[in-house]
Amino acid sequence: MQDKKAIQQKAQRYMQGIVALPLMLLISAVVLEITAATTLVAFYVLQGNAGARTVAEALTTARSGIDDASLQIVRGTITSASYVLTIDTQHKATITVCKDGRKTTSCTSLGGCDYSNPSDVGKVEVTSVGTVKNKNSCVRAIYAIDGDTSEIKLESLKEI
Repeated sequence: MQDKKAIQQKAQRYMQGIVALPLMLLISAVVLEITAATTLVAFYVLQGNAGARTVAEALTTARSGIDDASLQIVRGTITSASYVLTIDTQHKATITVCKDGRKTTSCTSLGGCDYSNPSDVGKVEVTSVGTVKNKNSCVRAIYAIDGDTSEIKLESLKEI
């Protein structure tokens, strides 16, 4: 009799152990799913922030190109030209200067100055495209130059 009771108790404990194994596997699977989902969400949030930071760096690079061209205008070392200002391996500004004219082509193309408008006489338009990791930002500045005093005034500065 006691042997029968002992066998039944052992069988009952054995059955409880069998039930515990799938329960532990289920809990482990849920924890693994939560971890994977959290990792993916964190990855996509960080990628979004990196893109916004790259665009901001491209805008700053374009403004650096505008500043470089304005210094050259003040020194009198540039009239109308297109050139590339390389800040480092990842930051590059492509600058187009149109003296007595306006840029008629898109921001990304070099040159394209139109000199047919008489209201542009005495003005210099500078277009700068900042490029960082294949992200572009375009800034355009218009300077008015007084013919008598050679005073240079910024008329317009905007992101395009």
